[in-house]
Amino acid sequence: SGWLLFVGTSVFCFECINFVIPMYQEHATKDTFVPVLTATLWGVMLLFILFGVVNYLKFGEETKPAVTMNLPKGSVWGKVLPLAYAFASLLNIPLFLFPASVTLEEALQLGRRPPAARKWMKNGLRTMLVF
Repeated sequence: SGWLLFVGTSVFCFECINFVIPMYQEHATKDTFVPVLTATLWGVMLLFILFGVVNYLKFGEETKPAVTMNLPKGSVWGKVLPLAYAFASLLNIPLFLFPASVTLEEALQLGRRPPAARKWMKNGLRTMLVF
């Protein structure tokens, strides 16, 4: 169980790294990208630290590695929040596959197709990537 928690935490830590290059390519002024990215990452890190401190203050030495494990087992929150987190994670899968779909669309030259055909070919490709 400790190994699975480690793998899950590692995947969570690196789940959005594949968005940096597409964000850089779409950023209007390339000179400001690094400061914006740095400030954003500092903000996210501070939110995580604040969240961890608040949970540690609430649960003390009994704090478990995954926050949802700290919820009371018989309560509504203890049942609903882990399911909501799992559902939100499933909804992120198409977003994680977006850089891959853009690369495949360019390789398949979907931009040269008529607009209606291009739209449905993109939708089909993205659907196949998710499944």
